[in-house]
Amino acid sequence: LFGNPRLQRAAEADDAAGESESVEKQAEGESGLSKRVEDAAMKYGGGKEVLSAVAMALEYLAKHQLDDGRWNLDGELYPTPNPSKPITGKKEVKYPVLNDPGTYHQFDVGATALAMLCFLGADYTIESEKYGKVVKEGLDFLLDCQQSNGSFSDPRNKNGFEVYNSALAFLALAEACVKHPKKVRYKTATRRAYNYFKDCQNENGGWSYYSGMKYGRERNYIDERTDASITGWVALAFYIARTEANININRRVMQKAVESIKKLTVFEDYTSRIRGEQIKHRKGETFYADLTPWEFRKGIACTAIGLTVRRTLEPESFVAVDQAASDLILEQTPKWDDLKKIHDSTEDPNFVGCYAWYYASLGMFFAHGG
Repeated sequence: LFGNPRLQRAAEADDAAGESESVEKQAEGESGLSKRVEDAAMKYGGGKEVLSAVAMALEYLAKHQLDDGRWNLDGELYPTPNPSKPITGKKEVKYPVLNDPGTYHQFDVGATALAMLCFLGADYTIESEKYGKVVKEGLDFLLDCQQSNGSFSDPRNKNGFEVYNSALAFLALAEACVKHPKKVRYKTATRRAYNYFKDCQNENGGWSYYSGMKYGRERNYIDERTDASITGWVALAFYIARTEANININRRVMQKAVESIKKLTVFEDYTSRIRGEQIKHRKGETFYADLTPWEFRKGIACTAIGLTVRRTLEPESFVAVDQAASDLILEQTPKWDDLKKIHDSTEDPNFVGCYAWYYASLGMFFAHGG
């Protein structure tokens, strides 16, 4: 934090105004979450089981936060092998590459941002008696990772995930601004993140993994491929920053983001030949990308991303296609068994998992009464 002069000045402004701000203390409900969260859950179809699951998930996340405020994915995706057994032919390495300590550090910013969204969304702030320290240290870690150009990158990140991580951090800090309206440091960091994404928006209005990257490319390289996943996170951050955090977001920048998703959206049923196979495309679907790699991918997650972006940034412009997308989502409601089938290495990946459920819930909320 204090290696960045702008953020240091913002932090000093916060301190001058007083370390704590007046945050409305929320009454606690039966689940241990705030009464406001409980009321919202009940209003929109949740129940005691949902609230209990949320409370347990937050407890789990809090237990897995590291000492410097971050979360990482090491050890969570694959079972740990017996460390006393070296791998054949690799005596100097005791763990497989996929589980080698440190392997997943390239995702620390993104993992931490997602965790912050969970706590902030559940009404916790840095002032909360419960989880206040967790929230503060998580947000401080994100601030520490912000670079001079507004992006977010852990120093160990040496690959193309900076843009994805930055989109998630941008969204988390925008949410932090909403919960902490007097904290200058959060608003300063959010504005700088917005400027980063404004500067590396491609000609079609979207973003991809290598926009603004330096690895083997020019410093100001902009990837003209539009990735629906990354673009979706950026669009959500724009929406929260503009409508909830009172941060000025250029309308043309938002319009271009919508246009990039519009180009990936199917507006009428049609059939095309992809790699020798006839593929039917249905009204309301959204493709994963417009250029290789994986430009042929689609699925319920992509459809839900498209719905969410259109409903948050231009809710009145795509009524018919948004209804078609909603109908498609209702055809593929969550099934726990589908989590066992997720794969992404084929031409027809199964994205009917947590990612799809998240965006489908969000898109349907915005489209139908949220």
